[in-house]
Amino acid sequence: MVIVSPTRYDSQTNLGMILTNEPISLKYLGKTNITQVQYKIGNTGIYYNMTQDNNIWSANIDWTKYKRSFLYNLYIRAILNGVLVREITQQIRISPSYPNARPVISYNNPDFYKTIFSGLVSLNMNFNDDNYDVNLVELFIDGIRKNYWSYKSVKSGSVTYQWDTSYEAVGKHILRFKITDQFGRKTYSDKFEVQVGTQTITPSSTPIPTITNPLTPTLIPTITNTITPIPTPTCTANFDLTTIFQQGQNNFTGTSDTYFFIPNVTPPVNKPEDNQSWNAPYIKTSGYYPKYRTLLKFNLSSIPLNGKIKSANLTFTLASWDGQTEKPTQKIAKLNKPFNQSTASWINASSTQLWSTPGADEEGVDYLSPVKSKLINWGANTIDVTDFVQSWVSNQNTNYGLLIWETDLHSTSYYSSRYTVDVTKRPKLTVVYSTCN
Repeated sequence: MVIVSPTRYDSQTNLGMILTNEPISLKYLGKTNITQVQYKIGNTGIYYNMTQDNNIWSANIDWTKYKRSFLYNLYIRAILNGVLVREITQQIRISPSYPNARPVISYNNPDFYKTIFSGLVSLNMNFNDDNYDVNLVELFIDGIRKNYWSYKSVKSGSVTYQWDTSYEAVGKHILRFKITDQFGRKTYSDKFEVQVGTQTITPSSTPIPTITNPLTPTLIPTITNTITPIPTPTCTANFDLTTIFQQGQNNFTGTSDTYFFIPNVTPPVNKPEDNQSWNAPYIKTSGYYPKYRTLLKFNLSSIPLNGKIKSANLTFTLASWDGQTEKPTQKIAKLNKPFNQSTASWINASSTQLWSTPGADEEGVDYLSPVKSKLINWGANTIDVTDFVQSWVSNQNTNYGLLIWETDLHSTSYYSSRYTVDVTKRPKLTVVYSTCN
């Protein structure tokens, strides 16, 4: 594995941030013992050698001779006995000073450990930040972004949201705040589990009228009716049904998949087939440039709306990875907006809709929590997505598919729905469900 500093990113540009008084470093954990590492800043100039300390190579650089807030390409080459093993390219922006500490979150109201919320609840969150460099404050309820405040509206160090719980389902809900500063660093509050209950309404007392001239009542005969009770219907489950959703198998043609990446990286690091990723036999993820991310969707309209999902397992088969000793870890989450496999890109979900943040990177807006993790092995890999599929079956209008991405500095390829050599290696969703008569 190769790790190149910087690891902080500018939240506006997603570019690496270099501070003027810090070194650059490279950590190489590949199978081959490299003998030399060199770096170069900018598209012109010469390569300089880096210093080795065990498996870490570093270089102290006089950043003051470079223009601040200017974009540069950082090139690093790993060499074995004079032979180039690997070259890494990353765009960076030079910053004049270290970032300040992360914001600290505190609360004024309400008591988040209160037993039950009802009616209109005022949520008030305070944060302390010494440089006032907060770009964004967000409130998530049940993993969905309910509200956000831009940097112009958070200079006071406090935000308030009026939560009308009458629009929420009775029961448990999860509240969480997130703060993002100008370096892209994110600070999260605790996840508060609160209960929403029905609002208790105290009726006003109505005076009982006084009767001054009571009439002599007329006796009314009592009529006794025999009521035959209506039996309560019972749900009799059918036997479990198993359906396999895989492109080309059992006449299924409802798979959509593609991948996208950061464009215009200099020098280009993407492959020729990436220009038509929607038509490629592979789908890809990577944690380093060009940061491939995969979109995948299965049409589940054949499952009835009252289907009870017993299990749902997603299987995708590894075609290749970059040969590092550590196994890659993939993140998988439900998309929160539709994509078009032929027009999706780093910027666009489709030809008519943008991602909220480039790369579909905005939790609660571009994708929803929870986010599942899967440690990848050679061959077929299976992950439990039962809860995802149940939510899609219950409300098919929300089946926008999955976002799959890499969290570490790995690069992986999987067989796509267009792979023709062995169709059994295409992405597969196996669903076991039952229905009620």
